[in-house]
Formats: sequence, C-alpha cells, structure tokens
Amino acid sequence: MTTRTTKFIIIIFSVAFAAVILSTLTADRLTALSFRTKPGTFTLESRLRLMDYAIKLDPLNAECHFKKFKILQEIRIEKGIKKPHKTELYAIKDAIDLRPLWPKYHLYYGLVLEKMNPRPNIMTQKLILSQLKIATELKPYSDLYREKYLNYLEKYGD
Repeated sequence: MTTRTTKFIIIIFSVAFAAVILSTLTADRLTALSFRTKPGTFTLESRLRLMDYAIKLDPLNAECHFKKFKILQEIRIEKGIKKPHKTELYAIKDAIDLRPLWPKYHLYYGLVLEKMNPRPNIMTQKLILSQLKIATELKPYSDLYREKYLNYLEKYGD
C-alpha cells in the first residue's frame, strides 16, 4: 500500500513539475516571439497581447513585466503621447517587486515617475531620488546611473 501511495505522489509531483517547466518555456517563447520578429510581422498591440499571455503563464518572471513596460512605451511613442500611462508605471513596479536588486528597473521607475509628473510634489521628488539612488547603489560602477542621479539630485535637491 505504501509503495502504491509513494508512486502516486511521485507521479503527481512529476506532472506538476512538467506543467511548471512547460509554462515557463512557453512564456519564454512568447516573449522571444514578441521581440525577435521582423518589423511589420506583429503590431504593437499583438506584441502586447503576447506579453500578457507570457505573464499569465509565468507571472514571477520580472523580465516579462519589464518587456511589457518597453512595449507600452513603444505604443505611447507611436501614438505621439508624451506623458506615460499608469500601465507603464504598474508594469515596471511589478518588475521591481519581483526583482528588487536589478538596478535598471529602479532607474526606469524613477524616470517614468518624473516623466509622468513634470512638476512633482515633494513626496514624488523624494521617491524619484530614492529610486535613482537605489539604482546607483546597485550599480556603482555605472557612469550613466550616477550621472542621472546627480542631475536629479541637483534638480530636486536633498
């Protein structure tokens, strides 16, 4: 009886593991498909749909959220809209929540916050500066990150 139960448990875990691997690989392929195609193959909206499917299949992949953020930026730029929409902010925030030690996410989050609020209030200024500071501390050898942080530090003060 115990060997039958043990075999059943092993089979259940094997099937569950296979499902997780399959969904992760499918999400990776959808992400690759939405970014590695010839120009004109997919519209930006269809690429965004592919990324949404990829996120549904692998919700813990921060890079999927970041790539969704990049597609949302492309859509905004194509439409000629200067101010980012909240969906861009949410996408990059999701990436930060999943991978808080990746500096590029903090950098983009700070820059999007600043772009959304051309004249930010004190709290938003502090949030922008804190995100840029985190990005600079996580990647101290980057001149770009340090330069961005110092520019905004000069602009908003401390």
